[in-house]
Amino acid sequence: MLFIFCFLLASAIWIVNALSKTYVTDINYSLTSPAASGKDNIPVKVTLRGQGFTLWRIHMRLNNNEYPFSTFNPAMSCIEFTDSLLGKLRNDVSLVDVKPSVLKGTVSKGQITKMVPITKRIQVSYAPRFGSTIGILTRPDSVEIAGPISVLDTLKSVFTESVKTENLNAPLFRSVAITSPSSECWLKQDRIWIYIPVEEYTEVSFEIPVTYNSTEEKTQIIPEVVKLFCQVPLSRYKKVNASLFKIATVTDELMNGKATLKVIKHPSFVKNIRTEPRYVTLLEFSK
Repeated sequence: MLFIFCFLLASAIWIVNALSKTYVTDINYSLTSPAASGKDNIPVKVTLRGQGFTLWRIHMRLNNNEYPFSTFNPAMSCIEFTDSLLGKLRNDVSLVDVKPSVLKGTVSKGQITKMVPITKRIQVSYAPRFGSTIGILTRPDSVEIAGPISVLDTLKSVFTESVKTENLNAPLFRSVAITSPSSECWLKQDRIWIYIPVEEYTEVSFEIPVTYNSTEEKTQIIPEVVKLFCQVPLSRYKKVNASLFKIATVTDELMNGKATLKVIKHPSFVKNIRTEPRYVTLLEFSK
């Protein structure tokens, strides 16, 4: 037992002493392009100089791993990419060499690239008293895609994955996947960012006069002023007043002397607009 203990202790001391020294070593990883591009993995050889402890950690993290890259890039710096893989450990080692140092990206023979818009498949419902004044923002709103001419010639847009969010009561910021239209195509990027600004709404009401345009008859509107209700975001509550709204009668929907009311002018950021009453009575008589 004493011999085993001494042996293990000596081995540990030797390992610590060995790893504390400076070495030059090679680490290998490979870059993979999308399967639809028809390109093989590209091996990258990295030569590093540093302390044994650090080199061991990097070896465990990177050696023989595969990392995706886009073949759309005109030129990709493998040196910069290796730097990004090393992360914080980059400050503890010297980068002696990277082969290849630059990788030229191309599209496969017989294929073309095309910029197409992205169509959102996102359903959002808001919690009571909450909403968004500008809806769903996306970045980017288009993407470059590569593939056979026969597919891309008729391609009008690509779609996001289906996303359904319910009872939203706070701003939402997340990434959403883009779906490739064919296994023969591949995208320069496969995700986009969406942002939905959400804020609390409150209900307000105003008394608005009813507008009725008639050149042939003189018309008495009953009532001449109606109540308008709508919901406005709290951030714009003080900026909303009756002058921002206009209500008119729908003259082609007269029935028994009653006309439907329509709000023909209102701020874009208000929602759930309604009037009370919904109809007015028109009393017409000759001039």
